[in-house]
Amino acid sequence: MTDGPTDDQLTSQIRLDLEALYRAGKQDFPDKAEDMSGWGTTLGTLLDDAQAQAAKAADVTSLVFNDLQQTHYLLYEAVRACVLTLNDCAEGCLAAAAQLRQEEDTSGEAYAGLSGELPWLTDDAPAPQAPEPPARPDPTA
Repeated sequence: MTDGPTDDQLTSQIRLDLEALYRAGKQDFPDKAEDMSGWGTTLGTLLDDAQAQAAKAADVTSLVFNDLQQTHYLLYEAVRACVLTLNDCAEGCLAAAAQLRQEEDTSGEAYAGLSGELPWLTDDAPAPQAPEPPARPDPTA
């Protein structure tokens, strides 16, 4: 009876951890950030449209358009922050994978097996970054 996991079990677990970190940093988080960046573009267009409508509106309806602009602006800022956060998460996953590779004794073998099978996943390229929606001033300020 052994006291802990065997080297093969440890290597297998480290490999699974490395693959999950690399996949999250190179694929999962960047894909979601790209999706959110697209929503940012759409919301930016809607915000521009709301501003144009507010400029044309009579005084009676301007309060409604101000609320609409504010809602669009806050949603746009939330999406923008989400893109930044997802990009940061992708970088963090790759940094965690690199640290795991350096700290674990059996990680060299696990990494070699993973990089042999999935070289695109484990190359030293930085995490893909989705374009950040540009900062906008608050239209109601």
